[in-house]
Amino acid sequence: MNDPMSDALPARAKPSIASRLTLGYTLWALVILVASTTVLYALLAHALDRENRDLVRTLLSVLTEDAEEEDSHFLLPGMLSAKQPYQLRVFDEHMQPLAASTAMEFIPVPERSARADTILEWDIPAGYYMSAAGWTRDAPGVPRRMVQVAVEVSDDRELLSRYRIGTVLVLLIGLGACALTSFVIVRRGLRPLQEVMETTERITVNQLHERLVATQWPKELVELATSFNFMLARLDRAFQRVSRASSTLAHQLRTPVNNLIGEADVALSRARSPEEYRAVLESAMEEYLRLSKIIDTLLFFTRIDNPHHKLKLERFDGHAEVQKILDFFEPLALEAEVDLVHAGTALVTANQTLFGQALGNLVSNALQHTPPGGRVSVQVEDTEQAAVISVRDSGHGIAADDLPYVTEPFYRSEGSRSTRKAGMGLGLSIVRSIVEWHDGQVRIESTEGVGTTVTLWFPHDAEKPNAPHLRP
Repeated sequence: MNDPMSDALPARAKPSIASRLTLGYTLWALVILVASTTVLYALLAHALDRENRDLVRTLLSVLTEDAEEEDSHFLLPGMLSAKQPYQLRVFDEHMQPLAASTAMEFIPVPERSARADTILEWDIPAGYYMSAAGWTRDAPGVPRRMVQVAVEVSDDRELLSRYRIGTVLVLLIGLGACALTSFVIVRRGLRPLQEVMETTERITVNQLHERLVATQWPKELVELATSFNFMLARLDRAFQRVSRASSTLAHQLRTPVNNLIGEADVALSRARSPEEYRAVLESAMEEYLRLSKIIDTLLFFTRIDNPHHKLKLERFDGHAEVQKILDFFEPLALEAEVDLVHAGTALVTANQTLFGQALGNLVSNALQHTPPGGRVSVQVEDTEQAAVISVRDSGHGIAADDLPYVTEPFYRSEGSRSTRKAGMGLGLSIVRSIVEWHDGQVRIESTEGVGTTVTLWFPHDAEKPNAPHLRP
């Protein structure tokens, strides 16, 4: 058997919305930062590499062009000085070295077939270099020479290294800043949900008037707050109805029980004849029937929420069914000196028994509250969507303050409680439940001193597989 308290226990804790949103935002920020810095690093590295390669090609082109003019240029001390930003090495046509800068001893000798547009990279003790080699052009009286030039790019590599370190630091700082900022933003964004939780914790049966104030909330959460407030309002109204129904029900049960107890006390106070005991039992029987009717009605309202009985829908002549019900009440109408009239026709789709019970309750109520010489009329009308049944009387009418509550179970107005014809306040509530179970609608219009009109709509396409029923 399930423990009733187990439903109240909190479920296994999962990561909070704030932590999940913060993690998600942080991960996306990390992806964006990594992608951005990677692209920037690649662009910088590519730009430096292209610039150095262009420099090597330019130097090689210039030096090979100078060699055509005079071979002694390659032997100039200034061109082979270690202070130059580039290093040179010159070979004769047999690839024998003629002159070389100091750092060139660590760079391999180029192939005889080396092309000027081929750039090679070397990581040597003297630094990181890019080199290229090429032959001078053929010219009359000028021997061909192989020129090899190398440019140090260690500074650029050091720059890229520092850039990588700086990028990692920026990523770490940016990741922390994104996480903190995301957490703050998410917490502020979810603050309304915290207010919802605080409000729900304050709500008890005595605090159903609590409402959420969402004037400064985002649009999406304003809709949530509005729905939540509507729910609280419905709960408040439902609880008030239950409270009123419980109070009235207690009174309705107490009256017959007290009557039964009083009659039993009187009967047992002394010895009585069988006829006297029979009279007591006959009187008690009325109270038993009254209690039975209350119980049947309570079962009816209970089964509405959990139906188990097949509802048989039929399509029948509304005029004939209404006439049958009016024929049943005709003797009561004659006794009360009230005219009972009927007009109109329609095909009704409904459970015929429940339809008769709903209409019978309305006619009975109308006869009870219509003075002698008055009139009760039943109008039947067939529309495209529904069959419309209207019961109108010329009775005392219903007070405006009572009108919203007359369809609640056990509700009775102050005026009806003071009359001898007062019922238990169940007739209209049963009518409403029956019509709504058919997907229909009930409308009540009343003016004090003029009369009341109750209109029922039974839709033609009602398709309800199950419905409760009252025991006959």
